[in-house]
Amino acid sequence: MIAQREAVDELADLDSAAIIATGAEVALMPACATKLCHIGTVIHLRRKAETVLADIAKDGSQLVLRDMTDGTEVVMREKTVKLYAQEILQYDALADLTLENDGTEDEGLEKLIALINQK
Repeated sequence: MIAQREAVDELADLDSAAIIATGAEVALMPACATKLCHIGTVIHLRRKAETVLADIAKDGSQLVLRDMTDGTEVVMREKTVKLYAQEILQYDALADLTLENDGTEDEGLEKLIALINQK
């Protein structure tokens, strides 16, 4: 997490316009969230939990996670839905704009361009 914080610090010093795509965890780090808001417009690219789960399933990887406390296997579908429910409100609160995108990357890009042009 230190690397993410350092990267946001560097981005805050940019003199020119930029589009910054962070991982979800950066928006949940209070120090980073505050800096992102000062850097410029924060756009939350929102996807339904079902879409995220479908994307994970399409990936085909058979990642198995274990709980650090008791070693039990973590069910990815259940974990993803729980995390999404916990974090979605934080993303919404941080964002200046929200873009609903359950389509392809190209569709999302078209929506993003339209959203930016409206602002």
